[in-house]
Amino acid sequence: LVLSVDDDATNQEVVRVSLSSMCEVYCAMNGEQAVQFLEERREKRLPLPDAVLLDLQMPGMDGFEVCEKIRQRFEADHKKMPIVMLSGRKDEGQAALRRFRAGATDFVQKPFSKEVLEKKMAALLKLMSEYDIGGSANIIAQEAWARLRETQDRLDSIAKRA
Repeated sequence: LVLSVDDDATNQEVVRVSLSSMCEVYCAMNGEQAVQFLEERREKRLPLPDAVLLDLQMPGMDGFEVCEKIRQRFEADHKKMPIVMLSGRKDEGQAALRRFRAGATDFVQKPFSKEVLEKKMAALLKLMSEYDIGGSANIIAQEAWARLRETQDRLDSIAKRA
């Protein structure tokens, strides 16, 4: 599963068509929708996406903020999800550093070719599967973290009573 976050419907369609032969794609039209999708999957104990494609320039929450929220809220429950940022801006230098500081794994310049996106995502997804970091491992990790949180809550409760 790849989560694609972009406010442009045309870009979303290109992503969906480009990746449909290799994985399921869920499209979120803004950052808030993306974070909500991840929260709902975590609450339902469903596997989180194997990767995220994230546009930088969106109304409301921009790509940097979304990336940071994903890293802050979901890292403890999940492997380090690859986040590939997308942008039509031609500014490298400081912008490139800012992407990586926010937690991006990689970057694709818009407009991108279908072949480049396919190859890049195929390599990322193959790497994830070779190291068995995705799929059922996510569920096991999520369950382990949930048990750990429950145990910590019980210990906190006992400590407060003492």
